[in-house]
Amino acid sequence: MSIELLYGREFWDFIECAIPKARKHVFLLSAYARNDDISHIFRIMPRVPNLLLVRDDCKLDNKFPNLIYVDKRIYHAKIYVIDDEVIIGSQNLNKVTRVSLDSKVGEVSVKFKTDESTNIIYQALIIILKQEYEYYFEREVDDVITHYEINERDARIHVAGNIYLKEFRDKSLSICPCCGSKIQIAVQYSDSQIEGEEDEEAKFYCNSCTFFIEIYKYAYCYDRPWERTEQVLNFRCSPDFQLFLKLHFYLSIKIGRNKSLELLKSLNLLGSIQYLDLNKRSYNGLKGMKL
Repeated sequence: MSIELLYGREFWDFIECAIPKARKHVFLLSAYARNDDISHIFRIMPRVPNLLLVRDDCKLDNKFPNLIYVDKRIYHAKIYVIDDEVIIGSQNLNKVTRVSLDSKVGEVSVKFKTDESTNIIYQALIIILKQEYEYYFEREVDDVITHYEINERDARIHVAGNIYLKEFRDKSLSICPCCGSKIQIAVQYSDSQIEGEEDEEAKFYCNSCTFFIEIYKYAYCYDRPWERTEQVLNFRCSPDFQLFLKLHFYLSIKIGRNKSLELLKSLNLLGSIQYLDLNKRSYNGLKGMKL
């Protein structure tokens, strides 16, 4: 294993050199940050998906894109992922002007490069943001229960299934979003109330894992095309994929649907969810760093 220790100014020298060269994504998880320092980071940020997490008692200008505030009672992280390079340590995104960077040798971070950077940052988001995305998902479930007057189990199927149907069905129609195996499709047609048209009931399922979604499509009405609808009748997936859907649902609310999709797409998660290990704490076989 090869790692590099960064003290004081060395952290900032690396950050300011690596961010403009990023090609896949930039994740900045910092308990504290300062307006001037974040402004500089976004000035050098390339056109790649990025996300900034700070504590909710760290008040920054609202102009910063892709910024999420996390409950100060549970959040004190300093994790930075730039493509496949990871920095974990004590350094916030705050230079603190009262102390020179050359004197801040008490701030130390560990930098390394790994093929498993995706697992590290995804695990961090799932664990750190759990309180946040669970709250928004449960609120949506409660709204569905009230609106459709259905039980909690059916409401959860409705919410999770519709997140997948809306966002990911067309992107992963041929492969299972959980394990990457080929998706099987079974379609049935039934008479519609519209003459000459048939309703369609389609089942998409994976033989290698638990993924299954059943969708009912009402026949197209030429006089009233806006009335054509799709309804999720049933939905099953692994707990890990449910977490993925909840995370996207939350990020969509906080930074916007398209930005969330770009961010998650940059991690190449679809088709690989089953192989990520959110309980993993030990990483071996790290790539050597070119110093």
